Amino acid sequence: MTERPAVPSPRGGGVPTSPVEAYCDDLLLALRMEDVSGARIGAVLAEVRDHLAESGEDPVEAFGSAREYAAAVGHGTAPGRTWSVLRSRAAEVVPGTALGAAAWWSATGARALLDGADAVLTEAHVLLPLLVGLAGPLLLDWAVERPRWWHLAAVAGAGAAALAVLHVVLGPLVRVPLPALAVLLAGLALVGVVVVLAARGADPVVDPLQDPRSARAVRHRDGRLVGALVAVPVLAGVALLVLVGALAG
Repeated sequence: MTERPAVPSPRGGGVPTSPVEAYCDDLLLALRMEDVSGARIGAVLAEVRDHLAESGEDPVEAFGSAREYAAAVGHGTAPGRTWSVLRSRAAEVVPGTALGAAAWWSATGARALLDGADAVLTEAHVLLPLLVGLAGPLLLDWAVERPRWWHLAAVAGAGAAALAVLHVVLGPLVRVPLPALAVLLAGLALVGVVVVLAARGADPVVDPLQDPRSARAVRHRDGRLVGALVAVPVLAGVALLVLVGALAG
């Protein structure tokens, strides 16, 4: 048997997509939404392609809709499904909260360092990052599953704005002055930790027939890409927060 190309096969590029590949594209996304591992997704896609190539059946008639089949696979590979989902949701919230805190702490420390003053941390430095961590996964799920995801974005934005207004009107309930450099370094260190963990946690989809060396190369490549996709926006956000603070000051 010849070695298959790595999956998923890309869609687009002006090349018409077959019904099988269109179904596999939808199935891949649905399996990701079910938190199925990359290795298992690769095996499932290979099985689907082999069966459809041999039978010539319509994908939906053979397996049901992509979402239904993905749900069946997800439930079949995740004993204690409720606990698994809760753990998965927590794993989504924590990195977003950490990144939000890291960006704001870094910006707060950098701004205070430029002013030659202590950095003052308040309860908002914890509450707003937590709101970001909670809203981020919901926005992503909503964007994937529904076309009008901006409804939820508006709700999350309104919540953040309300919290910010209350903070301005009532003032900070907690004020903790700390050395600016310490806050900046703590924020940057937290960025680094989250970037490294995100890179190490990259879980690409690989074909089960792909040789181990090639599969490792794919994982390393995707790890570097994930790390960059996390680090660049966060550091850009820190720079933007510092700039806004400088202009406001």
